[in-house]
Amino acid sequence: ADDAESTRFTFRFKNCQRICATKFRVGGIDIENNGKIFRPEDWDRVKRISEGNPNEQCIGMFGVGFYSVFSLVDDPMISSGGRSMLFGWQQDQLVYHEADDPIKDARHRKKTTFSFSPLKKQLTIDLESLKSFLMDS
Repeated sequence: ADDAESTRFTFRFKNCQRICATKFRVGGIDIENNGKIFRPEDWDRVKRISEGNPNEQCIGMFGVGFYSVFSLVDDPMISSGGRSMLFGWQQDQLVYHEADDPIKDARHRKKTTFSFSPLKKQLTIDLESLKSFLMDS
């Protein structure tokens, strides 16, 4: 969101189970921002994730940072500006599929969403800790 110069981002937790007043188990997460939508070169760069990361020093802008989401989910999806890209595995090879986004809502097309669902295992989210982290960031 920071790289895209967004002014707003949203966490949307999916398949939630309340543990107590401030803790939930979640089965999926969507993270959305209103920053710059992906340009053709951004889509080209994110496609190269399936080729591996030749620069181990690179962690931002689709480097090791994005690659680390595979520890949480097998098939992350990115939607931005009316396009979507879904990653998945065929045996031990990471592959991707591209498509035009079927959602025609103009507001949706001005956002970028990273979808991590379903998670490999449910995460426990403490809303107070998350709130403190976000306030300090």
